[in-house]
Amino acid sequence: MALKQARDKFWAVAAMGLAAIATLAFGIFVFAQRSDALAREREESVITNGLAARVHEIEHLVVPNAVWDDSVRNLDNHFNAAWAHDNIGQFYESTGGFGFAIVLDANDNVRYAMLNGEDAAPSEAAEHQTTAIAEIRTVRERERETRLNRDALANANQASSIHWINNRLFIVTATLVQPDFGRAQLIHEQAPIVLTGRELDQDFLSAFADRYMLEDLHLHEGDAMSEPAQAHAPLRNAGGDIVATVDWIPEQPGIDLLWEALPAVIALFTVMLGITLALFLRAQNARKGLELSEQRSAHMARHDSLTRLPNRVHFEELMFDAVVHAAKANSPFGVLCVDLDRFKELNDTYGHDIGDEALKQAAERIALRAGAGNACARLDGDGFAVLARGSGRDVQVLADEIVAALGAPFELSVGARLIGCSIGVALSDKEIFEPLEMLRRADMALFRAKAEGRGCYRVFDDAMDEELKTRRELRDDLRTDLAEGRLQMVYQPQVRLSGEVVGVEALVRWTHRTKGPISPAIFVPLAEESGLIQALGEFTLRQAAKDSLRWPGIKTAVNASATQLQTPGFVDKVREIVTEVGSRPSWIEIELTEGVLFTNEQQMREALSELHDCGFSIALDDFGTGYSSLSYLPRFPIDKIKIDRSFVTELGHDAKSDALFGAIVRLAQALGMRVIAEGVETHEQWLRLTAAGCPKVQGYVCSKPLSADATVAFIQHLDGDGERPSVMSA
Repeated sequence: MALKQARDKFWAVAAMGLAAIATLAFGIFVFAQRSDALAREREESVITNGLAARVHEIEHLVVPNAVWDDSVRNLDNHFNAAWAHDNIGQFYESTGGFGFAIVLDANDNVRYAMLNGEDAAPSEAAEHQTTAIAEIRTVRERERETRLNRDALANANQASSIHWINNRLFIVTATLVQPDFGRAQLIHEQAPIVLTGRELDQDFLSAFADRYMLEDLHLHEGDAMSEPAQAHAPLRNAGGDIVATVDWIPEQPGIDLLWEALPAVIALFTVMLGITLALFLRAQNARKGLELSEQRSAHMARHDSLTRLPNRVHFEELMFDAVVHAAKANSPFGVLCVDLDRFKELNDTYGHDIGDEALKQAAERIALRAGAGNACARLDGDGFAVLARGSGRDVQVLADEIVAALGAPFELSVGARLIGCSIGVALSDKEIFEPLEMLRRADMALFRAKAEGRGCYRVFDDAMDEELKTRRELRDDLRTDLAEGRLQMVYQPQVRLSGEVVGVEALVRWTHRTKGPISPAIFVPLAEESGLIQALGEFTLRQAAKDSLRWPGIKTAVNASATQLQTPGFVDKVREIVTEVGSRPSWIEIELTEGVLFTNEQQMREALSELHDCGFSIALDDFGTGYSSLSYLPRFPIDKIKIDRSFVTELGHDAKSDALFGAIVRLAQALGMRVIAEGVETHEQWLRLTAAGCPKVQGYVCSKPLSADATVAFIQHLDGDGERPSVMSA
């Protein structure tokens, strides 16, 4: 009886123990599922908001070329197909990766279409237009409401949605064409509409997955919200219907907890209370971990992962708050756009790891100077921004401090390097502007700072808008004159002390129809910015090669830019042009500056070697003004170096300068390179150069730049009397 009672008691205790274990295990299982569900819900909320923010970013990419006086002139006042090709089709495809860009006229008829990077007939865009009919109607309704309410703010009129087009998913945006500064006015009752589509392709998904650290991110056509095992963020069209979902494998902190805790519960039955307490503590930690994970995800969605600074989306939010506060409290503020001056050269030369080091140090220096009361952000690449509260004077003092801070050497893994920065400043002292307008003005001021030598800051003023307009007009005129062959070539002779002409340098000149001569310092950078440098380079080479036939055997030097040398097929094009006009590679010298060599060293070395193998000679211009290291010279097939005029002017005034000049000449001779000095203006300088081992010169001591006819006469004159030329007036 006692045994039975003991056995019954044992089984009762065992049953209670098993029940306790089962109850505890079941509780843990339920808790794990609930934790996973909570984590999934929070993750889905963060990703849904992130997708909305990404759509907002894509909308912003469309605005600058749709809300623009030039758009009104070329899409509404009169339709300019070439302008639409350059500024709608090609611009959106190349800068934003848009799959299509369509222009609708006042009657919503297709006037221009770019599909998959190529111009297309209007009929080919019919499906895209039909698909986006809801967005088009929305924009038109807002247009009518704005017309009735004249006091409405002139913000971008846009409507976006998600659509399937030809089995491809697009973020489709309809944007109303409007003027930005009112220098052009709409003449039709309804404005044109720019219809754009950014495909949610694998590149889009990969970038989004990297930003939010998601596993197995993919698209699912239709509504997959009820499918288990994965998290989902719905993509809805304008009507609110789910057209697709973005799916991924969510974090499962609860399941992880279950597999860790359950064996411990079974193994440690005798210490049930301890296990229960441990599980309770683990549960608390899991909850805190979920909260931290949510906070981390929310933080990452609004901050740059490299520098930890706010990103563009967060910075725009901060600017909006500043505008509201300034309007209420009449407190001024300013926006600074900061761009690192020599970052690209550093990044191309030493790689992305060194570039990242520089970006981190730059972010630290900017944040340190800005202080706790101001907001800093990394906008993109090497671009930063600062939201500075205070008077215009306070903001400018801060800009000056940041220029000084970033002008100091950066201590990197490869040693100390100078990078520097340029800053554009937009102030709200007199008016409170819309955030995007503040950024645009700061960006224009940044452009001015770069144009005026870099390493400085400039404050936006109204003249910059006019300057931008003038620059655009000059760019269009350059494109026209270049296409019509209105530019001219001049040649500056290169002469030996004995009077022998050993070469000429080809220089391009542009005489504007109304503005007169335009300096190459203006129109060459303009060609670089506007994509005309290839056409300008081909024009220069073709004319120079053609003129070289008039002085056969004498080298004709033609300048080449980094952009040209990096263009695929550049060497073949050079060879084709020279052969086509009947010249010879041995008569043509390709001239480049030191900085070009380091734009992409491996690619430059290959291009120059190929040119050299074809028979062209290579000359290094402005030697001594770029990189301080001379070790790079043997790595490139350089035939001649042109010593910069700064060395020439110092010759004879300083023993150190004389020694340095002589060392450069001896170095070049030791490497088998020819030497010539440029910018020589007096016979005394010429004699000193000859004594230093450099009898060949280029400069006004011999001749100013001459037309082709005058160059022929100059050469014939020297060949006729053999006399050394005298200094010629400008």
